[in-house]
Amino acid sequence: MSGSSRNNNTGNNNTRNNTPIVEKLNRLARKTVHLLRQAIENRHIALYLSGQEKDRYDRLLAQIIGPDGKWLQGILLQEGLARAVSYKNNRACMKEMLALEKTARRNSRGLWRYRLFRPLEAQDISRLMRRQYRFTLVEGVVRKVAMIRKWAFLNFGENWRTDFTIAIKRKYLGSMNRNGLALPKLAGKRIRVRGWIERWNGPLIKVTHKEQIEILQTPPPAKTRNASALTR
Repeated sequence: MSGSSRNNNTGNNNTRNNTPIVEKLNRLARKTVHLLRQAIENRHIALYLSGQEKDRYDRLLAQIIGPDGKWLQGILLQEGLARAVSYKNNRACMKEMLALEKTARRNSRGLWRYRLFRPLEAQDISRLMRRQYRFTLVEGVVRKVAMIRKWAFLNFGENWRTDFTIAIKRKYLGSMNRNGLALPKLAGKRIRVRGWIERWNGPLIKVTHKEQIEILQTPPPAKTRNASALTR
């Protein structure tokens, strides 16, 4: 299941001294365990592998089908007990997973009831920095698109040294273009990106494939009149 839908019921360091939140997250964890036991404990299951077989933690990446034909990742996402994640060489069922996650988020199911797991705003730099090395969803308006040597950068503020940035290696741009994601057209658009927060000056997420980015909406022109600049 790891790498196809990501369960994060344990929270982060900020929850350790917040007993009510910890209790709520523990209830979600117990609900997840109960659901998993009902679905697959002591039962034959089918594992479907596609592309990359292990994640960064050496966990198996597989879609799981129970004996009754039910898709385990789909159940968890539908209940708001997991978040969708894909990899450069493993994007199996990502379209379906994003749709299920979207419905759960809109209905505030499971994890989505809590601010801790909702997408962070790209302007909330302090919270983003506290999420370093953690899988995170970030939303914001792309202010500038820049090409610097072997990298493309989507900047979300005026100062790329401190603001949130998306970084994409140039070698991935062709595949993203062929799949309908042209980076220059993202300038001025509000998007959602998912991945692991790193620190390159300010907070940053590296993107390797289209499925990491969702286009949400276009803000009013007055707010994005300089968004098409292509210099960093």
